Amino acid sequence: MNAGKLIVFSGMDACGKTTNRNHVDMRLNSTGIGYACTREPGGTPYAEAMRKLILSKEFDAPPLSEVLMFYAGRVEHTKTLIKPYLERGYHVLTDRYYDSSLAYQSIQCPETKAIHDACFPHLVVPDMTLLFDVPAEVALERMQRTRSGEMDKIENRGLEYFTQVRNNFLTMASNDPNTIVIDATRPLSEVMDVTWNHVKHCIGYETDED
Repeated sequence: MNAGKLIVFSGMDACGKTTNRNHVDMRLNSTGIGYACTREPGGTPYAEAMRKLILSKEFDAPPLSEVLMFYAGRVEHTKTLIKPYLERGYHVLTDRYYDSSLAYQSIQCPETKAIHDACFPHLVVPDMTLLFDVPAEVALERMQRTRSGEMDKIENRGLEYFTQVRNNFLTMASNDPNTIVIDATRPLSEVMDVTWNHVKHCIGYETDED
């Protein structure tokens, strides 16, 4: 049995990554192809508990503590969900993975890269990362329009922060041949079509429409 493919849907908040992952989920659902959808932070009961702590406005943890929580959840998520599915030949579609920590948390925590390197042997290198790129101004406008005043503490960090996040994503993408940058300012239907075509190619799925 061939191992499954790990496909990451990545980018800033409100870039459309979750919408596109859900669209691919819908398209794959009727194909008979084995796959699983998950997310980070989260994906397992343990990691979802970490997610609540990370995003909670009740606690103001130091940036280093936040990064350690991200990676604690990520290592467990990878070991108990991602790797078992891949080994069984299932494809895994995840909303975020480790590139998000390197893009976001490294801004406020210089130890992020060292923590990532220490945990890396316990993670999986994605077969493809789809980076949904929008300017920081667009991402913030979408967040403010769609979150109904309930933005979490990371989403509330402002334009300068998200500009740096975007730059970090694009820098990583330029150094990773497995990352595909998608212009997510285009009409959603076009972005969905482009996304689906990339996923089909990655998993080797051919249809009559090809």
